[in-house]
Amino acid sequence: MPNQNGKVYGLTILSPIIDDEEATPSHDLQIRNYLAKLPTDERSPFALAPATHLARLVVMDDVIYVGMPACEEHLKSKYLILESNCDGDLTSYLTGLATAIPEHLDAIWSHCIGYPGAANLQAFLDYMKSCQIETTFSSPQSTTNQFPKPSGPCKPNTPPQTSSRTIRAPTPHSSNRTSINS
Repeated sequence: MPNQNGKVYGLTILSPIIDDEEATPSHDLQIRNYLAKLPTDERSPFALAPATHLARLVVMDDVIYVGMPACEEHLKSKYLILESNCDGDLTSYLTGLATAIPEHLDAIWSHCIGYPGAANLQAFLDYMKSCQIETTFSSPQSTTNQFPKPSGPCKPNTPPQTSSRTIRAPTPHSSNRTSINS
């Protein structure tokens, strides 16, 4: 089943960022600035949220042209991307985020088109689910208490002009599994 592998759910959300030429600084830059200031250890908001294995936030400006036979294409918007691996089902995970870290969600996603805020839980759930894309991934069937340590960064084909923060939730067996990719 897409998005689900055993008890682990793979979540990818693409939220279009507001393009307002009069915003100073721009909405994408405000997101980047906020993400840059977040802690990436056990104090990270996503580490505090229940059931998170890994959460990665990326601001994507555009896609890159890799040459023939690909066609040159461009995005209609800049996007905030959330990639997360978590325990359980989507609704429970998103509800946990909205309950545990609403101020962080609002500070980040308030720069995205149509974001309703975390206070109205049903509107928040509907928005996040409408921005979700299907994920096909392979992950061992594990829980946050037994998730394997990654073997190393994997960045082939990472497009330039992206900002990302990877925040891994600590487990009882590792005091700090944080990595930052820029």
